[in-house]
Amino acid sequence: MGMIEPDVGEVAPAERGALGARAALAAIAVAAVVVTAGYWLWSSGSVSELSDPQRIRGLVGAAGSAAPLAFIALLVSLNPFFLAGAPIWISSTLFPTPLAIAYSIVGAVVASTATHLAARYAGADWARSRIPRRLHRFTERVEQRPLRSVGALRMLLWINPGVDFLMAVSQVRLRDYLLGTLIGIALPTALRVYVGQKGIEAAQGPNAWVVAGLLTVVLALVLVRRYRSDAGAAAVELAPGDDTPVG
Repeated sequence: MGMIEPDVGEVAPAERGALGARAALAAIAVAAVVVTAGYWLWSSGSVSELSDPQRIRGLVGAAGSAAPLAFIALLVSLNPFFLAGAPIWISSTLFPTPLAIAYSIVGAVVASTATHLAARYAGADWARSRIPRRLHRFTERVEQRPLRSVGALRMLLWINPGVDFLMAVSQVRLRDYLLGTLIGIALPTALRVYVGQKGIEAAQGPNAWVVAGLLTVVLALVLVRRYRSDAGAAAVELAPGDDTPVG
């Protein structure tokens, strides 16, 4: 009589915990880099220049009757650089609020889709062959429930282009990506338009980068706890006393 052995392709519980810890440390390191770089950009005036309300108003206002198209084009051009949020925050000062919400939602979806398609056709196959196994498993889970997964990521991360890059590496169909993005991005965008000018004022300050870093660290710690919990559960499932004998 033999015993069922764990699939050699699966990651051992101890290794799962180690991978989770390394992923968390990497996230913390990235957070530190982002906070440092963000603070430097802010102090140098680069971020203020790109997100300055008067500059945005001037660019959009100069387009005249084509202002909605100029607004959407601005979102498309800024999105790959994580800066598409600024025009949306002040859109209620550019257009009547109902139109600002509509243009912002359309612009956010178009900008995200443009970034997604550019990433998909620029080298997604090359990136897919080199991403870690853990990320492969994540994208596989996303592919099983694409609408729910894309919608949840959009609700959580809004127009963060990292979502576009991740979905470009996955096998999620464009139709599911578009619908999930629209579903998940609509409410957060409407809320940001409603909040309006105060949001961009907060985003221009150095405290915003500190908060972003702290949130990343908290998320990393949550992930560590989740990975350790999963590793512990897997260890219990694979304990010798729980194995089922086979003839």
